[in-house]
Amino acid sequence: MSSNIQAMTTPERSHETDPQPATRSGTFAIGGDLPVRRLGFGAMRLTGPGVWGEPADRTEAIAVLRRAIELGINLIDTADSYGPYVSEELIREALHPYPAGLVIATSTCFNYTASILKFRPPTNLDCSEIFRAKARSATSVFLK
Repeated sequence: MSSNIQAMTTPERSHETDPQPATRSGTFAIGGDLPVRRLGFGAMRLTGPGVWGEPADRTEAIAVLRRAIELGINLIDTADSYGPYVSEELIREALHPYPAGLVIATSTCFNYTASILKFRPPTNLDCSEIFRAKARSATSVFLK
């Protein structure tokens, strides 16, 4: 009985052949002029259960952030509502001073009252402009 099934080979693991595999994802430009890799890191799950409070293992969360940069990630997406503020504090602790080319995009404009999340943009302030400005500078109030 003949079989048309060919043996599959296991591809080499990317970290063994490329120390920064995220670089292979290509790039795109935020706003047309801020280049970042297509493979970024979403920092929401670094916080505690339900995206609230401190992570179970702060040391491990910091190690994850540092490893993401080692693998070639140059875009981290976060928000002040993650924790709240925990994700941004972890990023600062893990990565400051920030490596050249790192973009930290953080959503802002959340105020917390009695542990209830409420969206309330400050007067005369466009939150989309804050996001764009922070993505450009890779800093925020919490990350300085």
